[in-house]
Amino acid sequence: MSIFYRREYYREKLFLKNLHLKSCKKKLQEILSQNFSDDDFVEAFKECFPHLWEDIKFFCDIRKSNYLRRKKKGLRTVPYLYPKKYLLKHCRCNRKIVSQLSLEEKLKRKHLFVEIGQKKLQKRKEKLANNLVYVQEVCPSYVKELIRTYFQIRKKQTLDVNVRYLILLEASMFKCSETLSFLYEIAACDKNYDLRLMAFYALQRMGEHPWLGRGRKGKKHQSQLKKIDIQKNPTALLEQISKYQSLLFQRYDIFLLHSSLDEKELLRIKSVLNLQGYTVYIDWMNDREMLNRENQDNNTWNALQMRMDQSNRLLYVMTDNSINSNYTKKEVLYFKEKRKPVFVYQPTGILNKKPDYLNGCEEIKDICPISFN
Repeated sequence: MSIFYRREYYREKLFLKNLHLKSCKKKLQEILSQNFSDDDFVEAFKECFPHLWEDIKFFCDIRKSNYLRRKKKGLRTVPYLYPKKYLLKHCRCNRKIVSQLSLEEKLKRKHLFVEIGQKKLQKRKEKLANNLVYVQEVCPSYVKELIRTYFQIRKKQTLDVNVRYLILLEASMFKCSETLSFLYEIAACDKNYDLRLMAFYALQRMGEHPWLGRGRKGKKHQSQLKKIDIQKNPTALLEQISKYQSLLFQRYDIFLLHSSLDEKELLRIKSVLNLQGYTVYIDWMNDREMLNRENQDNNTWNALQMRMDQSNRLLYVMTDNSINSNYTKKEVLYFKEKRKPVFVYQPTGILNKKPDYLNGCEEIKDICPISFN
């Protein structure tokens, strides 16, 4: 058996193991009526285990897309099945086994299974929503150069794991077709385990179902064992930006100036701007590891200056909290000094007086759609 077929067999075996279909089949046999059809079984499975049905649909879609892609290139393929047929193939109930429960008991038990299944599905959706807080659903203009640089460095400077880590970190901030394909490839094929694991977790946070490539057997090369050794503080961020700026290509359409106390409103604004194709810089989101509030040091302001230099314009979200913030005035004045445009958006009414340092800044009444003159 070729490596390709062994790999696909291993992936499917692992996928089926995580579904726990034997337990599901046992529960469904308790609640299904006598002489049930295949359609009855599938519908009951959808109702009682909606989270597992979502996983099966995703797995079948991946299998189908891989089959069509590889067949077009004339490569080896694995046949795919539609979700209904896949479920019936791997989880078929024995119709000879008749449940001893009464109709009332069956309905109660089914109601319990449905309730538990919906809770699990809702919990998964909430977890995904919390993870997507730190992700922008937009494709940055520099993403192709970023990905190309990753593979060039991996080929020519194999032991320079830190640069590849920074590129992966930047790519994992954005959810689009280019970054997803890139992260899938790294999670499956990169020789360095730390980078594979990083890409794997990034995809999981985006609601994807990645495969983590298994470790290679035999003697380990130094590139496989090399560890990431970057400190996570503003000073380290400043050093990395200065050292690798020409490789990271980072440019942001909007530097979003705000108070972290207005997080809910800020996330709404970020989503609206992403829908219009704008990449946004938010310090605690884009640099959540390096500019963490607990890790601030004397170079915090210098690191923010570097990020402001990488941004085309500033959007000041004017609230009572942002007016009272210590940093907002300095950042507005820095943009004015650099002769970059500053825009002001007031999402709600404020009690404080509009600060004098905002005089001359263009006010934006609505951000959907937004227009920068």
